[in-house]
This record gives sequence, C-alpha cells and structure tokens, in this order.
Amino acid sequence: MVFVWRYFLAGRRVHLLGERACTCRRAVTKLSRRTQVKIEIFGIIFFLFPFCTLIFWLSLPFFYQSLVLHELSSNTGGLIRWPVKLLLPVGFFLLILAGVSQLIKCIAYLRGQSPDPLARKDTKTAEEELAEEIIRQSSAGDTLSDSTEHHSSVTQDKGR
Repeated sequence: MVFVWRYFLAGRRVHLLGERACTCRRAVTKLSRRTQVKIEIFGIIFFLFPFCTLIFWLSLPFFYQSLVLHELSSNTGGLIRWPVKLLLPVGFFLLILAGVSQLIKCIAYLRGQSPDPLARKDTKTAEEELAEEIIRQSSAGDTLSDSTEHHSSVTQDKGR
C-alpha cells in the first residue's frame, strides 16, 4: 500500500511540475479541453487535497514527538532526527500549495481569464539543451580532429 501512494505522489509531483508523465492522460486526451480541466479540478479536490492533508496531519505528531524527546540516531555521534522528520509535513504542505496553484489556474482557465493550464510546453529542459551542446561540441571536435589529421598527412607527404 505504501508503494502505491509513493508512486501516486511521485507521479503527482511530476504532473504538477509540468512534465506530464501520467499515463492516464492518453484516455482523457479525446475529451474537450474544458472537460479535461474539470477532471483535473475533480482530481485535485477529491484525491490530492484529502490525501495530502491526511498525511500532513498525521505526520505532525511524528515530527513533534521526535522534537520533544530530542531523538537521536543510534549511530556513534547520534545525529538528531527531528529535521529529517520535519521534511515529511513540509513536503506534503508544499504539495498542497502546488495543488492550490494548479486549482487556481484551472478555475481561471474555465472563466476565460488564463491560458490553458494543461498545455504541454515544448521547450527543452536544461539537461536536454546541455546534452545537445555536448553533442555539437563533440561533433565539431571530431570535424576539427579529422581536418587536423588530413592536414598533418598532407604536410608529411610534402616533406617526402
């Protein structure tokens, strides 16, 4: 069960960041854009918010107990554990805020006050641009080394 929720959250995080890695999108793409946005609103309100709120609420005592007891790790040196346990409620709170942002964008779209929040951005990521630059430089380097080899062989032939 934990793994199911972990994949749900990982997929939701990717989805809210705009990378659109959800496979359920294939079935929904045949519907009108307004219907897709309404489904998005439904999912945010009835799935994302309740689950994130529940985990946020249940993780607060987990963190608080660690803070009050000054819980330390069992390793030598005993690092404090509460900062790590604080990441759980903070992470879910930030996920709730991302959901609120997406919900506002969807409602604004339905009112005609915003661009399409589900539109896929065809811009390249920084990693893709870096990979292309590396490929360009390596191919330019290959061309340069080929011409250098050709030049050196011509020079050697002239010397004979």
